[in-house]
Amino acid sequence: MQQTHKETLRIHTFPAGFGLPTTGPLSLKLAMALRMADIPYELVADSDLQKSPKRKIPWIEVDGTSMADSALILSWLGQTRGIDLERGLSPLQRAQGLALRVLLEEHWHQVFEIELILDPAGAGPKLGAAMQDHFRKHLYERGMLRHSSEEITAFGKADLDAVAAWLEGRSWSIADQATLTDCTVWGLLAPAIFSPFPTPCMSHARTLLPIVRFVERARAQFFPEIAPKP
Repeated sequence: MQQTHKETLRIHTFPAGFGLPTTGPLSLKLAMALRMADIPYELVADSDLQKSPKRKIPWIEVDGTSMADSALILSWLGQTRGIDLERGLSPLQRAQGLALRVLLEEHWHQVFEIELILDPAGAGPKLGAAMQDHFRKHLYERGMLRHSSEEITAFGKADLDAVAAWLEGRSWSIADQATLTDCTVWGLLAPAIFSPFPTPCMSHARTLLPIVRFVERARAQFFPEIAPKP
């Protein structure tokens, strides 16, 4: 029986947008993982990085603990609440899941942020110069923004094509049921599918039926309150 906790877990994240409860990809990942584990949570729209323990979003507060980084949060919840969203997977399946998560969280995520925040066709013009400057420096230091626009687009499309090829013919990314990796696939790709922006890679994502179908499958099962993408 799941232990009762006094305090509801609070996820500090970016505000809602595109019909999604938050526009933060890693926050969507964390939210799906918590729903899979049947842990109640509350989304708090608060994108002030100065408040986060590691100046990263999402970060959580629960039972007197503050913590940032979705992977570390889920690891801590595994230790404190016995969550294992990879239970029953083989070592090979766990390795495949890790490879897919790293591709999306460390590589595609940079392309998505560039298109969302810095591309004139994205949300950047509405976010203000200060946020754009922050992400411009951040993405340059991470490496992706050192490339040309054409190179960045090529990287992003290659990532999406690889994920689509992997998802082809599968209901879920690694096993017959949703696992930790599916939380990442949902979180990192749902914003591209739901957003209205005609940027090169987000537009490309919407043409890839394995990705579109996966996002709809995850939405229907874990986020039924979210309206389907028209």
